[in-house]
Amino acid sequence: MSDQQKSIFDVVVIGGGPGGYVAAIKASSYGLKVALVERASHLGGTCLNVGCVPTKALLESAKTWHKLQHLAGQGFHLGAELSYDWKQILQRKDSIVAQQRKGLRYLMKRHNITVFAGHGSLESQQQGGEHLAQVQKIKVQKIESGGGGTQQEEAELLSSSYVILATGSQVRRFAPLPQEHPRFYNSSSILDVSEVPRRLAIVGGGVIGMEFASLFAMLGTEVTVVEAAERILAGFDADLVAEYMKYCRSLPLKVHTSASVVGWREMKGAVELSVEGIEGSGAVLADGVLVCVGREPSTQNLGLQQQGVSCDEQGYVVVDEHYRTSVAGVYAIGDVICTPALAHSASAEGLHVAQLLGAAHQPSSLPPPPLLPSHHHPLAVYTYPELASIGWNERQLEERGVEYSSTRFPFAVMAKAKIAGEDMGFIKVLSEASSGEVLGLHIVGARATEMISEGGLAMVLEATLDELTAVIRPHPTLSETLSEALHSALGHPLHL
Repeated sequence: MSDQQKSIFDVVVIGGGPGGYVAAIKASSYGLKVALVERASHLGGTCLNVGCVPTKALLESAKTWHKLQHLAGQGFHLGAELSYDWKQILQRKDSIVAQQRKGLRYLMKRHNITVFAGHGSLESQQQGGEHLAQVQKIKVQKIESGGGGTQQEEAELLSSSYVILATGSQVRRFAPLPQEHPRFYNSSSILDVSEVPRRLAIVGGGVIGMEFASLFAMLGTEVTVVEAAERILAGFDADLVAEYMKYCRSLPLKVHTSASVVGWREMKGAVELSVEGIEGSGAVLADGVLVCVGREPSTQNLGLQQQGVSCDEQGYVVVDEHYRTSVAGVYAIGDVICTPALAHSASAEGLHVAQLLGAAHQPSSLPPPPLLPSHHHPLAVYTYPELASIGWNERQLEERGVEYSSTRFPFAVMAKAKIAGEDMGFIKVLSEASSGEVLGLHIVGARATEMISEGGLAMVLEATLDELTAVIRPHPTLSETLSEALHSALGHPLHL
């Protein structure tokens, strides 16, 4: 094979996160020649390297420690020497990440995906028919770290019929606070903090902020969350958040909503935040400050504007329902588009695009993929307790003028919840008033993020209360609580 042939592909994916590498694997399974371009030193994107995986590893350790503090009721007396080793907890987290990175490298080789290390960008294109490009040119600028900082090497030019943009997102900056300061952290740098802070202020009460709030509060840190909105976790059902807030009181965790950080000053061994909207002095004193005010799409220096790829005012790539951009042959998925910024959403979108390309490559054997409505994307937050949602919430249904029924059932009456010592929270089912079609499932409690998938199946199948009630769930399990909620929604509760 000539050097020129080595640079010609059917599909080039720019970005090696959970959207990009899944799209690459699936496209390869259809017999397409695939390249994956990633500028970071490891595949896996934010999720694997500085997001979902390391965060959940630390959260699992924190939850284990929290449970150990409450084992006396089960007859365990562990003595006064109980302690944890933060350094070892960090090492466990790093080991898990390293194993997953190794697995991704193996998958790329197994699926014959050529990986290019460097910054990928659109260079030029020759238009074909509608949503079909004859040739896309992609520049890969290799970046090498040297003693004097990053150095750019000679660029490589790839050719491809299709390009999938999957470059993810980056931490959004917060102007009132410094970016480079030893006592200020973002969601990436906090993962390697050398010791657990005694007091931690968190700016932002979204999913990321509240997961870190739970993590450090369970380890004994005095955590103060400052959120500018009227409530934390704005994307979740209001009843779930209210229930979750009850359990925040059992931890050294304070939450201030409708409050804004307007300044700061350094004190001896600490930082003082000036906050508008809280009672008293308007000051929050902490040993460290974690800034979690959201993320923004990584669409800079991709050649989008030069090649005619449309973006909105916030920098998101504009796509249609099949993730096609304004340029034929160029697709975009994941955090660079204005869909739920979730790893599993990016993967689903990557699968969708790969199936589209596979169907074009094998038109007689593959049907077009179904659309992915935004309310079919499950939301999950791994706090203590967990929250998970899928489908519509009550506010959304009211805004749409839909007549619906709402039913809640508590975990507290369930045997498995008592056995596991996880009797907090409830399951809420929303259904269409006349047909009984399930419109939303919302859970706050232990293993909520595992149980929510049954709601995803209900959304895809447009299942009714009767149909879901017919499912036999094992006893004793937490999942039985869904059966109880469904029976209650039909007007005949069993254990309440």
